[in-house]
Amino acid sequence: MDATVAILAGVLVGVVAGVLTAVLVGARMRGLEARLRDSDQRLGHALTAVQQMLVTAGAGSQETLSRLSQQLSEVGVTARQLAEQTQRLGELREALRAPGPRGGLGEVLLENLLRDVLPGGAYDTQFTFRDGTRVDAVVRLGDRLIPIDAKFPLTAFEPLVAAVTDDERRSARRRYLQAIRQHVDAVRRYVRPDEGTVPYALMYLPGEHLYYEMLRLERGDDPDAALWRHAQQQRVAPVSPNTLYVYLHTVALGLQGPAVERRARAVHDRLARLTHEFGELLKEFDTLGTHLRNARGKYDDVERTLARWRERLTAPVAGDAPLPPAGEP
Repeated sequence: MDATVAILAGVLVGVVAGVLTAVLVGARMRGLEARLRDSDQRLGHALTAVQQMLVTAGAGSQETLSRLSQQLSEVGVTARQLAEQTQRLGELREALRAPGPRGGLGEVLLENLLRDVLPGGAYDTQFTFRDGTRVDAVVRLGDRLIPIDAKFPLTAFEPLVAAVTDDERRSARRRYLQAIRQHVDAVRRYVRPDEGTVPYALMYLPGEHLYYEMLRLERGDDPDAALWRHAQQQRVAPVSPNTLYVYLHTVALGLQGPAVERRARAVHDRLARLTHEFGELLKEFDTLGTHLRNARGKYDDVERTLARWRERLTAPVAGDAPLPPAGEP
């Protein structure tokens, strides 16, 4: 009996333990399933976010590639344009190697400067002297002419700039000095006071570096490099674009002086004429005043006469006085 009870008790305990184990396992399984579902949801959200990021990155990459392609295309166009401009500059440089086009370019620059500073009637371009010699421009200063030459020998300056060794520089400098001296001597022929020019001529240098090079060479160690002194001896004044600009402004101010003087003289003449006319008007006013005073005196006399006649005409009616004899007023 006791053995049976013990067996039943053991079976009951086993059943209870099994039930409890099953309950605990079920609870754990449910918790595990919940965690798995939560993990699935998180993983799904993460995959969605990654997919969106990939889509956005793909779109951005495509846009970046598109912009890069466009910029590369623009760079290609710019490179072609730069190559064309370089070719044109090369052609222009080759064209300017000839003295004719160089002279034409200097004349154009000179004419533009004259037009920007001076009035239209103050200068002439391509002025011809009596013997047919033609100068690039003249500035009219009163009854005098200032001749300006613009044909500077730039071909002689290029080897001086391109020289690398000292021997090349010395050789290029000698040729440059010789070319400038010859050009100064050529400009000297435009100084013609007998034809109305001032006793000097201007030699236009189409660049500040050329003007500076003349000054620098004069202060060098070479005693033969006195270009400026030689130009002064030949009555030739080298001018750069800046110095010529200042010079022309000074001339423009000088041209304004006679114009102001003419205006002042015209104003003075007009004031004198107005003063004379005002004097004549004062005379007429005085004459009119005299006439008015005489008229006023005559008016008073007539008024007194009329008063006496009124008294005489009314006297017989009132019976105060007899009529005057015939012929008596």
